[in-house]
Amino acid sequence: MHAIELEHVDKIHPLRSARARSVKQALLSLFRGRAQAETVSALRDVSLVVAEGRSLGIVGANGAGKTSLLRLIAGITEPTHGTVRVRGHVLPMLELGAGFHPDLTGYDNIFLQGILLGLPRARVRDIASSIIEFAEIEDFIHMPVTHYSSGMYLRLGFAISVHMDPDILLIDEAFSVGDLYFQEKCFEKIREFQRRGRTILLVTHDIGVVERLCDEVIWIDKGRIAAQGNPADVAHRYRAAMFEASFPTPAPIKHKEMLAGWVRYGTGAVTFAYLDFLDENGGRRSVFENGKPMEIRLRYKVHGPLPETDCLILVQSYRGHGAVAIATHQMRRPVRLNPEGGELVFRIDRLDLAPGRYQLSALLFKGGSRDVEEDFYDFHLRLYDFHVAPGDGLSEIAGLDLPCRWEHYPR
Repeated sequence: MHAIELEHVDKIHPLRSARARSVKQALLSLFRGRAQAETVSALRDVSLVVAEGRSLGIVGANGAGKTSLLRLIAGITEPTHGTVRVRGHVLPMLELGAGFHPDLTGYDNIFLQGILLGLPRARVRDIASSIIEFAEIEDFIHMPVTHYSSGMYLRLGFAISVHMDPDILLIDEAFSVGDLYFQEKCFEKIREFQRRGRTILLVTHDIGVVERLCDEVIWIDKGRIAAQGNPADVAHRYRAAMFEASFPTPAPIKHKEMLAGWVRYGTGAVTFAYLDFLDENGGRRSVFENGKPMEIRLRYKVHGPLPETDCLILVQSYRGHGAVAIATHQMRRPVRLNPEGGELVFRIDRLDLAPGRYQLSALLFKGGSRDVEEDFYDFHLRLYDFHVAPGDGLSEIAGLDLPCRWEHYPR
């Protein structure tokens, strides 16, 4: 049975522009068709079916229409055209803690939120202790929430929402709460919903979260569904398109301050295309188990004659602490690029990194060069990220060296 169905849905929002400042401006606006100019299409001809018990990820750029879609499904707004059908009790997690009263304690706000969501007071009383324990704010629960830190505020909001036991859970960027330990608790709570056959729609910019939790993904672009299917494949298409739109060519090197001002720069003599992360079976993904193999593929194009070239891969934790470097010159095999382009493949035998989120930088530079920025052809600075999940008995390992082999495939 379908939990959610959308048929040819459009959503048009009015633009609230400033009022005319004079009678003349007001009259001119009538002749210029002001009413037509003051609308924007958030969703365009969207048709979607989500079966009961499925988890659907939704990705897209800011302003693409992701939140508008969730608001329609939640019943907060109505479609301009088309039909939205939802079966079951829906809980929207669109803005954690949005309904908190700042002068009430955390404990009182639990009851306030529960009653607003339609739960009897006795039921809220039964689950209050579980909410407090999950949010880890026992020492502050009788303090007004206006004195809470932002992390405590969001943790309490998340804890209340996931203890309401809905049939359909709508999540909009709610996984930035707390530290990595608390985020893992949130993931496990969502997995519990999945095991109980609940339906989940998840909006996020974190592709790793989508791959970890979702059965299927849709990519919304300018209000339309641009792609739908396997999480890894749709995520790859989305990220590659965003990369091409945001960083079509490297910024030219002018002086050393460019390092702080750009995330892609270089001379442009050789340029990378978007890179791929693959597992041992050749499947695209961005979540890898600790201790398992990982493959990094970088396609390149040559835009002029070049001497021998080196390639560097740098892996850092998402908070910028610690780094592991992999370089072709360390393996005493300089790269001889093919004038027609090609692909560099780095095969990491064991990904001995502690669980968490990591950023990756990639650099092509003149062979034998030592940190001379004028010899950088194309530097992608922290443009890619991936997740490491706990493996079998290796969850605490954080290797200082990643055993790696590289190969070159000319076009």
